[in-house]
Amino acid sequence: MVGHVKKPIDYKSDVLFDTIKQTELIQKLFLEIYHLVNMVNEIPRKYSNMPEFTHHDTMDTSKIIEAQNKLEENLKRREKERKRRLKEMRKERELYIKGEIDVLKQKAKKPSNKWWPIDYGWEIDYYW
Repeated sequence: MVGHVKKPIDYKSDVLFDTIKQTELIQKLFLEIYHLVNMVNEIPRKYSNMPEFTHHDTMDTSKIIEAQNKLEENLKRREKERKRRLKEMRKERELYIKGEIDVLKQKAKKPSNKWWPIDYGWEIDYYW
């Protein structure tokens, strides 16, 4: 309806046809959404005969709990390592500020590869 206000109306039939076109678009979109909703409702019936989709209530949660515990241990270990590195860097910085050491430790840089990355599985200039 906003489109009717934006442009001047030359003929009364323009308003009618624009309204019909918008109504048809709304109806088309509604039917597409309705079809998708019906498709989603058919999924359980379609996959009910496959064993991996049928026994949801008998799922063993011990593997999930074990993975969660491993993840938490890994996060704790990484946090502890991060705090240790920060503490070492803080000590080094304080020693550097006091003048007790001359150079701060730099992170070791990886040597650059002289070859281009093999993007497509082979490279004409790569010496095997």
